[in-house]
Parts: sequence; structure tokens; C-alpha cells
Amino acid sequence: MTTFLVERPAWLLVTLALALFAGSAVVARAAMVRAITGAAREQAATVAGPLMPALGAAFGVLVAFTIGSEWVVLRAAQDDVAAEAAAASRLAWASTSPGVETGAVVDALVVYLGVSADTEFSGDATQTGSAEAFAELGELERTVRAQVSRPGVPAAASSELLASLDALTTARRDRFAAAGRRFLGLVLALLVVSGLALVADSVALTLRFGRRVALLVAGLVAVVAMSIATILAISAPFRGSFSVRPEPIRQVIAGLDAGLIAGPRA
Repeated sequence: MTTFLVERPAWLLVTLALALFAGSAVVARAAMVRAITGAAREQAATVAGPLMPALGAAFGVLVAFTIGSEWVVLRAAQDDVAAEAAAASRLAWASTSPGVETGAVVDALVVYLGVSADTEFSGDATQTGSAEAFAELGELERTVRAQVSRPGVPAAASSELLASLDALTTARRDRFAAAGRRFLGLVLALLVVSGLALVADSVALTLRFGRRVALLVAGLVAVVAMSIATILAISAPFRGSFSVRPEPIRQVIAGLDAGLIAGPRA
């Protein structure tokens, strides 16, 4: 269920959250109006009043902690893609060493990066990789190792080529690890339950007043709904509404195609 939700568009998450909490407020008020009458409404407000700060603080702390942690994960995933792009650029520069066939390495690198950007940033391939990208990565590794074994290639150049290739594959594995992370359903349940309790308590506080005063609960409903929708939207770095994009990798491809390192490609 959590996986299904985090993959929905942000507008749909906001709509669902608003419907849930607005509906719960309406149902709670209707039930309380029927069940609590007369002087009992004053007593209900007396009990609900002291609970409001505690429930509000608990919900606020939960939301702040969750949004903070999920935002850190999202930024880390973006950094993983940036590191992958930086490693690719480093490999391209390493291929300009004396004795290395720069064109062969750059061509294999561009093909791999293009396939990876096209096939590994959506669906299940975000976690496991695509067969096409694996094949092109294997071709890149064979090309680099063939250049390393060429006579006349300095040892320092060979080491730099292999180190750059290792950095590229490591960053790729880090990207898969970030994509495989899941938002805990128990955390979502805790947020929803605390939000519902906060809304219900605010309804009890306005029970002794008319419907116009009860409309003040709408502001609280909007804040609670938007908070939970935001958490869901950022909790899947490669699948959510605010997902990581392969733009850093595409920028490296554009630079290589433009010949910024080894001259224009054919």
C-alpha cells in the first residue's frame, strides 16, 4: 500500500489526504453532535482543550522528523547520481592519457550512459538495473581493460582508468541501493493516526459553537493533509513525485558529444 501511494502524482496525494481528513472531520462532528448534547459539550471542550497542545506537538515532531529524514534521503540519492556523472567525466578525461585510444573509451562510455539514463530511472530497473545497461557496462569495462593492457600505456594512466571505472560502478551500485529503500508503512500509519486524533480533538473543541466556527477546523485539516502528502511525495527518490532525474548524466553525454574532452564524436 505504501509503495502504491508514494508512486502517485503529488496532486493526487494532496487530494486523497484532503479527502481523508476533511471527511474524518465531517464524520467526527456529525457523530459528536448526535452523541454529545447540552452541558456535556462544555465538558467535552474542557477535556479536549488540554489535549490539543500535546497532540499538536506530537504530530508536529513526527512530521518534522519524517520530512527531515526523507529529504536527507532524497538529497543523498541526488548526490549519488551526481557522483556517477562525475565518475563518468573522470573516466573520459583519463582516456586522454598517452597511449590510450580515447575515441574507443569515450564511444563506449557515451553508449552506456545513454542507455542507463533511458532505462534505469523508471520502474523496477531503478533498483536492479536494466539488461541493456548491464550489457553496455560490460562492453565499457572490456574496452577500458583492453586499453589498460595496451603496450606503451603508462602505469599511472592505467591506474587512473581503472580507478575511474571503479568509481563509476560504485556510484551505480549506490544509486540502486538508494532506489531500493522503502518508506515504512508503520510510520505512515502513525502519522495518519496522530493526524486523525488531532483533527478529532479540534472538532470536539468547536462542538459547542455553530457551524461557522467549526469551519476553522478546515485550516488544521489542510495543514495535516499537506504535511502527509509532502512526506509521501518525497519518500521515493526514484519513483515519487519529486524523484531523482538523470540530468547530470545527460549533461556529461552532451559534453562528450560536443567534444569537450576528445573532440567532436562522429
